[in-house]
Amino acid sequence: MSEGARLVTSAKAERLGSFAGHFRQLSVDGAWRAEIETLTRGRHGRLRTYAQRLARLYFSDFDANALTGMYRMQLLTLGAWQQLLGQRTAGGCSTWARAPAT
Repeated sequence: MSEGARLVTSAKAERLGSFAGHFRQLSVDGAWRAEIETLTRGRHGRLRTYAQRLARLYFSDFDANALTGMYRMQLLTLGAWQQLLGQRTAGGCSTWARAPAT
């Protein structure tokens, strides 16, 4: 992984208070590391930067980033979502195999 990228999926349970029982530490797999590597690779370039700045005049920052493909918000891979949700999916339909307990 890049020197600047550090993925932390743990927490100090005593600092979470009543939320500690709901916290779930995720394991980082190769797919997740590859996603982070992709995000930290290189600069966006002048053209994309100018396009994003222009789009921000008319759209929210989030929309401008989405339109220009910059600064992704979703950092969880499919495996991480499976760890978090297990069999629970939208509408009660189960389409994923249950993630192993960690």
